Amino acid sequence: MLLGLVLAASAGFVAPPTTSAAVESAPKPTISLSAVAVGTNQVDLVWGYAGDTPAAAFLIRRDGKDLATVDGATQMYVDRGVAPAKPFTYVVEALDATGRRLARSHPAVVKTPRPPERPDRSPPAPPEDFTVTPTAVGNLLDWYDASDDTDVTGYRIYRDGKLLATVDSATLSYLDTTADPATAHTYTLEALDPVGHRSKPEQRPAPGRGRGGGAAPAPTAPAMAQASPVNAAAGYAAQLRRYPYLTDVVDRYATINWATDRSQTTGSVT
Repeated sequence: MLLGLVLAASAGFVAPPTTSAAVESAPKPTISLSAVAVGTNQVDLVWGYAGDTPAAAFLIRRDGKDLATVDGATQMYVDRGVAPAKPFTYVVEALDATGRRLARSHPAVVKTPRPPERPDRSPPAPPEDFTVTPTAVGNLLDWYDASDDTDVTGYRIYRDGKLLATVDSATLSYLDTTADPATAHTYTLEALDPVGHRSKPEQRPAPGRGRGGGAAPAPTAPAMAQASPVNAAAGYAAQLRRYPYLTDVVDRYATINWATDRSQTTGSVT
């Protein structure tokens, strides 16, 4: 009898929806942080923030201690209070108007260079063959090594006069995926050395890539894999002008050897 009452009651019972499973939570804000030691006493920090809630300020921390706070419209900071030849760990936090933390970046670890063994009296020569190519996914910046009487520690990239990114000296290209595709931009590139000298800036225009269909297609892995070994070797040759190299093509195989004069790193790929 009791079982029949329970079954009868349960037949008309509708369980309430479980909102935790049915409703997806909004994506959490994120911060992507880049840190480059561009000199013996200088570290460049550049970050990007993505989130539905605007950031009112950014808190910069070095080695676990508060270093500086900048407003929400600023997404770069130059730390000139570091010592040579030492590691440092940076974190950037996004704060709302009440001071509540919205997001925290992953730690970025850098080591400042040692002072040059000989006096560095001259700024670096400008990067060579600086080009800007609109593609389907952004503006591709590419250049060859700058040179200096001691060393090149990094490159600063500006878009329309504002700092866009800082990359280390081993990086010789940059894909700007944040540029407005319908707007023309001007990019500026400069090289840096360990004591803070800056090269003469190199400027290149980039036409809007959203109108007229003039953008080059983005390279894809399948397209690269379909290239024949001979064509692949020919494609590499333009880039390998940066280094001493030897390319051999035998039957279906190509061998490319390279060496970098600054780091004394060597490599080979077949």
